[in-house]
Amino acid sequence: MLSLTSFPSNARAETGRLSGRILLQVEENGEAWYVDQAGARTYLGGPGDALAVMRERGLGVSNRDLVNFNALAPKRLAGRILLAVEKEGQAYYVDPDSRRLFSLGRPEEALKIMRERGLGISNQDIKKIPIQKNEPGGQKWPAGPDSLAGIDLPAIERKAFAAVNEYRLSLGLAALLWDDRIAAVARAHSANMAAGRVSFGHDGFSERFGELSPLTGARAMAENVAYNSNAADPAKKALDQWINSEGHRRNILGDYTAAGIGLAREGSLYFFTQIFAR
Repeated sequence: MLSLTSFPSNARAETGRLSGRILLQVEENGEAWYVDQAGARTYLGGPGDALAVMRERGLGVSNRDLVNFNALAPKRLAGRILLAVEKEGQAYYVDPDSRRLFSLGRPEEALKIMRERGLGISNQDIKKIPIQKNEPGGQKWPAGPDSLAGIDLPAIERKAFAAVNEYRLSLGLAALLWDDRIAAVARAHSANMAAGRVSFGHDGFSERFGELSPLTGARAMAENVAYNSNAADPAKKALDQWINSEGHRRNILGDYTAAGIGLAREGSLYFFTQIFAR
């Protein structure tokens, strides 16, 4: 994996230089993003999500084009994702440096390409690259208040909370009690992450603890965050992400009595924050 150590003040020029790159957040958990030709980033999620997103960003090519490329795409296609329209949409990623074609046939292959060809970037620098809000072909991704029409975010919060409790109960632990005050603070952090005001992670956790402790009487707290893109069931996806991470799973199974989950949405991205208290 390569690493991007600095981001010049001319952000537009830099995002142009990063077009076609796969970026990995080295200060978090290696979250991956694809920067399109317009200089906007799209979250790649897990292996299956990454393959789906990269296919969506694809440019159709014929079998004849692939033969003519001879495994080396022309410079104008560097960093692009190609779809072989005569081969049932077989996808390829064109490496921006070597212009070699890498197959994206299976989710595992997409993940391998992400890790091997990814460019490391800091949390501070990733925030300077706008999040993609346009679908290929000019279709708009919903964004802002209008995007929430028909999507019941509180219901998704409660579904995620219920899933966490079901997991605890399955292991013989007591269910957590929902606390509206905790959920409100968690929701604010998710909104800040979605808007890019803070990095994805736990920035400001000590302040959240300081705000909630006198309100709830809690002496100890923990926090889990997650985000996912285009998931059929965002709540289930968040739980799966948490229980497959040792630290997040430890928080879920911790000796806590109350919790709240706050959700925010930006385009196709769902940002979750769960705060635990005792």
